[in-house]
Amino acid sequence: MDLQPPEARESWLAWNRVLTGMIKMRVLAPLVLYASKLARSGMDASDPNLGWYSLLVFYAYPVQLYFNFSGYTDAAIGSARLLGFKLPENFNRPYLARNVLDFWNRWHMSLTHWIRDYVFMASYKAAATKYPRWARSWSYGLLFLALFITGIWHGTTSGFIVFGVLNGIGAAANRAYGDVLKAVLGRSGVERYLGNRLIRCLAIVATFHYVCFCHLAFSADPNWSAWVVFTDAAQQVMQIVPALARLHWTAAGLAAAVAVSLLLAGLWKADSLGLIAARLSAWLIRGTLRVPAIVCIQIVVMTLLFFLDWTVEQAPPRVVYMRF
Repeated sequence: MDLQPPEARESWLAWNRVLTGMIKMRVLAPLVLYASKLARSGMDASDPNLGWYSLLVFYAYPVQLYFNFSGYTDAAIGSARLLGFKLPENFNRPYLARNVLDFWNRWHMSLTHWIRDYVFMASYKAAATKYPRWARSWSYGLLFLALFITGIWHGTTSGFIVFGVLNGIGAAANRAYGDVLKAVLGRSGVERYLGNRLIRCLAIVATFHYVCFCHLAFSADPNWSAWVVFTDAAQQVMQIVPALARLHWTAAGLAAAVAVSLLLAGLWKADSLGLIAARLSAWLIRGTLRVPAIVCIQIVVMTLLFFLDWTVEQAPPRVVYMRF
């Protein structure tokens, strides 16, 4: 942790980071949660809009969790920077990851890096030293173990166990798939394969949906067995396909389709707020008088958000990730 006083531009960016976090956790996350609750209340097997409602519920929880958790992280990093502390980042566009390993290198990075350094790397070094001929085979099992521990770190009920198993399988499969590509295509072939835009887009879409599927385990009843949690998640996904096949463009269905589109578009561009702020900062801080004005506007907006919490909820916003 680095201790140094922020300069004028860094101070403005720190306030902007806090404001961005407030918008994520007090505007975007509650909107996603509200849309999900509306969709759940309208779900019925005979409803022609069931497909849209199911899609909205499928995407909503991972998106709400991201906006809530990353919003608090943004607010914490920005507040610390105002006090002169420089905290490490905890998110790096996780839903743009191209595989499960890439996802966990972008999501909750403080936890992931700790498990990588003290669980995977330490155990892999010991296994490779003692059994060098089986080092590659050991890596698959140890990757599964590391991601399984990452899952059950969040909780010990069946849902978290399934979450850890699914992520462990995804990580081990990703390493095995990479080894197969190297054996078939060679190093130069793998580089061309990874650099292909279509392949990258397909990988991002597939990873995002796999992560959403893994998050279904969190909505399970804590008293269910691991197998029931998994089969329930699989059934939820299987029900979406036939429901989408019999869609009718009613007003409710159109509204749900728009909500799904906005949900995914907002998620895709959410972290661009920081990039936009960095680009605008050069123009906004050309004049010395603009910095206090911008900071005052940000403080006013954040005050209004806090006032909304005080008048409507009478309680501080909940950190969704704290229940894990």
